[in-house]
Amino acid sequence: MGTAFLREALLWAGIALKALLLARLLQLRLAAKYRVVAVCLGFSFMRSLALLYLSRSGARLWGLNGYAVVYVFSQPVLWVLYFLVILELYSRMLQDFRGVRRLGQLVALATLGSATAACCALLVLNQGSGSFRYPFLFYLARQEQSVFLCLSAATLVVVCFVSYYRLAVARNLWILCASFGGYFFVSTALWALYQYIGDDLYQSRTLLNGFFFLASLLGATVFVSRAGETAAAPISALWGESNKERELDLLLRLQGMNQTLAKVLRQ
Repeated sequence: MGTAFLREALLWAGIALKALLLARLLQLRLAAKYRVVAVCLGFSFMRSLALLYLSRSGARLWGLNGYAVVYVFSQPVLWVLYFLVILELYSRMLQDFRGVRRLGQLVALATLGSATAACCALLVLNQGSGSFRYPFLFYLARQEQSVFLCLSAATLVVVCFVSYYRLAVARNLWILCASFGGYFFVSTALWALYQYIGDDLYQSRTLLNGFFFLASLLGATVFVSRAGETAAAPISALWGESNKERELDLLLRLQGMNQTLAKVLRQ
């Protein structure tokens, strides 16, 4: 009873926070700037409502379980939107370095395609389903964690790159990156623990994953602001003194690399 109540509360809280964050972006007139983030939130909100209705009503689509049909076909769309969110944040962070940004986008797209193909091949061979009643749902869950692992790695690479070159990044970008990237990382870590410990962690993992998802949405809703678009600072400024000479040297190197890449990619 307690677990069922918590899961229901997490479901409704997630729907509410998606709507609040989307409304917050619209209120601050940031939805146009973070277009993919807004689309992702809107799609996820409508998907959650549709799944909630179908699970309650038991409606059928094309003679099949309506909930299962919508879930299966909408889940890959949500994964693509998550990936595009990270690409959007990366592009915003490097908006002044077109060559570097373009190369990163090409590498990210190629890596995602290769990783997805490899994960699909490996997951088809995996016959274990743990606590999942239907093996296909287990397959989708495993695929989601593979996608989240790729997204976590992509977020880490972006943060490390921007931190190394000490680029000044808008505070809103750091907040959104921490919210989405943090959720991807925590979800992947919880799945790894579940795989290691076994079915004893199944219920706890589901609840913890829901709590961290709410925390990421709540953090973004509270801390994203209009002033966060103009307040820009390198991440190194958060814990140490800035070194102007070092930062200038790194900036000149990055500008040189950007010019070279821009020329090469235009050919």
